[in-house]
Amino acid sequence: MTKYPHSSPVWEGENKKRSFKENETIKTVLERFAQEEGVAVIWDLKYDYIIKQHFTESGNLKSLVDTISKVVAGDYGGHVDSVYCPKERTIVLTTNKTEYMSSSCVLTLSSAQLRRDQEMEKSIGKSAVN
Repeated sequence: MTKYPHSSPVWEGENKKRSFKENETIKTVLERFAQEEGVAVIWDLKYDYIIKQHFTESGNLKSLVDTISKVVAGDYGGHVDSVYCPKERTIVLTTNKTEYMSSSCVLTLSSAQLRRDQEMEKSIGKSAVN
């Protein structure tokens, strides 16, 4: 069971091991994982990827999507945005982040990663002032 409701911006999904099977596609697998958790996926990317060898990943769904967006970003000039829109209960992977996504959705980074990023921003800001 997830700690927060789907409508919460801090929802991350269940923390568990997920299996990616040979000859499935990343998009199809993500859609299945999302459906199991009561959310949708919009794959707004030009390419999908066939899984060549079975592998597993452990963690929550938002972190998994963040990892996948970083892995495929090389095919899109190094930039793929992945966001969770709580009102719509939808995860979006795209190269065309809209104003709505910027204002109404949250990055798919895990809470721990967001905290690390915030701490780094604070320490960089303090260093620049000193």
